[in-house]
Amino acid sequence: MTYCRRKRIADKVMDEDEIKEESCTLLELATQTMDIDSAIEWMAKRRLLSNSVNCGTCGEPCTLITLTKKLDKKIWNCRRHNFTQSIRKGSFFERSRMSLLDLLLLINMWVEDYQQKEMMEQLHVNKNTIVDWCNFLREVVEWDLQKSPTVLGGVGEDGTPIVVELGESKFLNSRYHKGQWRAGHWVFGAIERRSGKCCMVEVPNRKQQTLEPIIRQWILPGSRIIADAWVSFDLLKDIDFRLYSNDSVVHERDIVNQNDPNVHAQIIENTWMRAKRKLKKQCGTSDALFSSYLHEFLWKNKVKKKPFGHLLMTISRLYPV
Repeated sequence: MTYCRRKRIADKVMDEDEIKEESCTLLELATQTMDIDSAIEWMAKRRLLSNSVNCGTCGEPCTLITLTKKLDKKIWNCRRHNFTQSIRKGSFFERSRMSLLDLLLLINMWVEDYQQKEMMEQLHVNKNTIVDWCNFLREVVEWDLQKSPTVLGGVGEDGTPIVVELGESKFLNSRYHKGQWRAGHWVFGAIERRSGKCCMVEVPNRKQQTLEPIIRQWILPGSRIIADAWVSFDLLKDIDFRLYSNDSVVHERDIVNQNDPNVHAQIIENTWMRAKRKLKKQCGTSDALFSSYLHEFLWKNKVKKKPFGHLLMTISRLYPV
């Protein structure tokens, strides 16, 4: 047992705005966290581990000590009252036996869309561990989507309606397992043409009572909605026209309305293609995780500029230490 008489891990803890701006490659992250001490300090600085701990008995600051037999080689300790606490206590990583460095690298690989096979090879861990942690990370971003829901459209600063494209598409309908037919998943979606912000949700059907509440939840009044003809004619006609203006594209014939080239659904069609490519690669033949993978796609589309920093910030919010 070695006493280093440190009451804090890092001299300075970053605020949320600083954490959100974090951006580094896998190699840069590995270089910054080459040993357990640097990994612990890196994580404490970004609010992923407690930077200091008070004794549960006397309330005085504990000392960080070295114990080589412990997983992370460090624990919090109050000698006077024989109080000890893991540096992982209360954190996202508390129940894991993986090294903190490997967990950081896994988070970076997940946010950068590494394949699970690549994660297994680079981190030397089994498939079940990788699958579990990818699921944990999807739960984190699903929480973030619920806490900060996306809304689209409205009226721009220049007073013109913001264009929102609506559409529907079927995902993962194909033949598998000796010719058996896979039913697939109907997904209803919307994308804001100006910013690229999008919303998608799996729906049990395409009836008005299913889709109308979704449109009202996602799309702000004043928007100009451009939609597949079935959406526009069969659904939007029953929504208060004082809230939205709308145009339609006959999807079966053309993605662009020949009478007005601005009336098109090209952006949402491109978004469908990107989402389907990603989900097909991830889901394989698993239907149970479809919604979870769809949420992952939406979250990464939402934070595409600095996904690593956004994920670290979200973890620190969900697991405050």
